[in-house]
Amino acid sequence: MIRLQNLSVWTVALVFFFTSLTSSQSIVQVTRLPSTTYWDQAYGLAADSAHLFLNSYTSSTVYNRGFIYKANLSPVLTDSIPTGLSTSQGLAWDGTHFWYVRGSASSLRIYKITTAGAIVDSIFPPTSWYLGGACWDGTGLWVSNYYPNNLAKLYKYNVSTKAIVDSIPTYGLQPQGIAWDGQYVYYVMDNNDGDAEKIFQVNMVTRDTVKSWYLPEGPTSNMSPRGLAWDGHFLWMIAEPVGASSGRSLYKYDLGGAGTPDIRFSRDSVAVGYRRLGGVYRDSVFIQNVGTATLRIDSVGPNALPTWSRSLPSPLPFTIQPNGSVKLYVDFQPPLFGQYSWMLPIYSDDPDEPIKTLRASGFGMYPAPFLVSPSSYDFGSRRVGSSSSWLLSVQNQGGPPLIISSIVLATPYFRVDSTSFPLTVDSLQNRFFRVWFRPTAATSCTDTLKITSNASNGTIIGIVLHGSGNAASVPLGGVMWEGAVPDNPFTSSDDYQTKSIKEIGDVNSDGFHDVIVASGNYLVSCFNGNSSVTGDILWTFNTGTNNNNTGSVDWEDALQIRNDVDGDGVPDVVFGCAGGNEFVYTVSGRTGQLIWAYGDSVNYSLGDITGIRVDKDYNGDGVKDVLVAASGEANFTGRHAA
Repeated sequence: MIRLQNLSVWTVALVFFFTSLTSSQSIVQVTRLPSTTYWDQAYGLAADSAHLFLNSYTSSTVYNRGFIYKANLSPVLTDSIPTGLSTSQGLAWDGTHFWYVRGSASSLRIYKITTAGAIVDSIFPPTSWYLGGACWDGTGLWVSNYYPNNLAKLYKYNVSTKAIVDSIPTYGLQPQGIAWDGQYVYYVMDNNDGDAEKIFQVNMVTRDTVKSWYLPEGPTSNMSPRGLAWDGHFLWMIAEPVGASSGRSLYKYDLGGAGTPDIRFSRDSVAVGYRRLGGVYRDSVFIQNVGTATLRIDSVGPNALPTWSRSLPSPLPFTIQPNGSVKLYVDFQPPLFGQYSWMLPIYSDDPDEPIKTLRASGFGMYPAPFLVSPSSYDFGSRRVGSSSSWLLSVQNQGGPPLIISSIVLATPYFRVDSTSFPLTVDSLQNRFFRVWFRPTAATSCTDTLKITSNASNGTIIGIVLHGSGNAASVPLGGVMWEGAVPDNPFTSSDDYQTKSIKEIGDVNSDGFHDVIVASGNYLVSCFNGNSSVTGDILWTFNTGTNNNNTGSVDWEDALQIRNDVDGDGVPDVVFGCAGGNEFVYTVSGRTGQLIWAYGDSVNYSLGDITGIRVDKDYNGDGVKDVLVAASGEANFTGRHAA
């Protein structure tokens, strides 16, 4: 025999509902099983008057597959029995031998095992069955079958003849653990087929279900219950911890108890929202007792001053009757701009959840418009005559709108893209401005960009700009600038391969032509042709923003520059896609905004767009029209040209 360390103990949340009988059942102990592979899959459970016996569904030989563990009723592990078997879905004890359930399909078999782990007999249930639990009633072995659905019942075996001699229909299709107390059979229902997770008590004389009650999580329980066992005084159950989706706990029921208190909140968290600095904002939540016995609130966590505080209508400790509630007030007073959160523990005598935590959150912002921006930016060394840009972010950290009336610069080396003033930046929003640096000589350049607004932290905010010109000549074939295809946030697998590159007229008004690039990650991007060192991206158009209509430009000739359609003085861009997005798009060459699109967002097999030409005005409206070649499909469906 192997002696093991004690089980760790951890109490957690309970809700109990029952029917039929007037007596209540109470949870008197909850033991959190160790977080290991074996115990996280604990399944079978049996008992005598002094011991519990447990086994596991684990198939790992590293974690004692096939072992039966013995514990006293504290419960503390005392011994283990190796059986040499694999996964188990049930365990029974007949007073001298174990009945070890191998639960499903080709492995389905029930083994009779000695206390030394030796196999001395076995029973073969029907091979289509899936068993979920077992118990001994003094004269035979009961097992629960949860599949096929039409055979979901409790069945009794005569272990001598190995024949089924009795059966009990169940309320639900997923019966798991079974227990016998000398008069009643108990079984627990799993919710895998939508049945409520309950424990049912069956009178074996009348075959009536005389009582049932919900598992600790209540009517919406999802605790994956497994084994049940009766030790002569208490009913034990294996199930997941309350609120968890893995792991196992042992629940000890006193079936003649006075009920169990159960703490709940009317909502799990308090979201105070966006609040202005200087104010105090109150919210509330009800502490509820949804159990069957009086709940005692022992203490509540301290305030988190100056930001968070709480108050209660009664001094601590106090009690809450079943179905009663007490209002807890939460006050939020943000001292600075930003996100705040708070975890407030509530201590009670709920045996399954002695510490229940309320989560609170809020966001503090300035009571007046508040402009936040970088204080400076250095463009570094750039080629003389080049144009390099920086996106300036301006955020309003105040509640009311920020109104910007002007942005000015003093020197010709720096400029801001043309913008109409005044413009509004809403609360907690950002506005971006493209700032350009164009050195005309090999000299250091400095300027202050001044933003005039209604900001409470200064009506004029200055941003210092630096940069220098580099007049060194670039050798023939030397790199003048280098740009990277940007990431597409709508895909987790970017294909950065460049599919087509075309020259376009001057987009950014610096006197030089620019570059349009189509890439395999569903982007068409416009690069500044007169960049220096790093390539500026002026705009991008995304053809992969959803799973239903996604595709990239896959062919070099499927991207073309066309005449100015929108009348802004800059040539526009037309392109066609492959994959799941077989559209043709015309977008503004200046902004990248969509002008028109042609395609079918429902059908994905009309053919990839393989080529586009824009050479002739076919309808005499003064605008050259678009010819499209498409690949069609192997079965001769789809379009081939448009």
